[in-house]
Amino acid sequence: MRGGPERGRSLYVEGPGEIAWRRGALEVRNRHGRARYFPLDRIARIVALGEVRWREGVLTSCAAAGVPVLALTEDGRASWTLVPGTGVSVDLAQALIAARESPRWEERYRAWFDSQDRRLRRHTCQALGWEDSGARAVWTRLERTLANAWGAERVEHLLTRLDSLARLEAADALAEREVPADLAGGWIGVSLVDDIGTLLGWPLRGKLVATAHRERTPPMETEEQMISLYETAAAGTVRGAARRLVAYLWKLRP
Repeated sequence: MRGGPERGRSLYVEGPGEIAWRRGALEVRNRHGRARYFPLDRIARIVALGEVRWREGVLTSCAAAGVPVLALTEDGRASWTLVPGTGVSVDLAQALIAARESPRWEERYRAWFDSQDRRLRRHTCQALGWEDSGARAVWTRLERTLANAWGAERVEHLLTRLDSLARLEAADALAEREVPADLAGGWIGVSLVDDIGTLLGWPLRGKLVATAHRERTPPMETEEQMISLYETAAAGTVRGAARRLVAYLWKLRP
């Protein structure tokens, strides 16, 4: 089990192990029972991989402190997400519900998704000085460029982890606008968290390619190193893109 964020950084926890609440701090124990303590007010988010036991009070304390939690399976897939948020944003939440009940909802939502996909792809190509040759071709070029620079197997593993983090950014941005979790997760017939997370794959991959052009292969052997690479190379851009996508949900109003 690893972990040790600076102020405002992610805490990464690898199981098996457990997390307990101890007077304003998280007590993180590894498989051998060794404990480390992390003040909750220094943590921006928690990412847990594999079998991690959450003791009483931990998740409620994270929610109260506004600290999102992403739990991943052992192979790096998103298992569940805790996104703090109190109340319901009447404006955005009701607008989304009204949009869902309006005629041609599926058609309008698909048009919104496609327009955001084109916008983010175009911005990614412009930032890299590439021609926009279409979604499949550009996506393939991004991943192939990373694979050539850093190794195909390593990049596949990296992107699995970082795509899960992008999904957390999507959930976090929706929570900032107080969109309730059931609405964001699929109550209106689509998963805004999953779809916005997918769209964030464009700026994520674009920033990684830009990093690959500038630097030698960064360390990415451990989960902690992958998260550090994300926060250094892409987090700011991805978070900004997530907030803009949530703002653009207003375009769905009937």
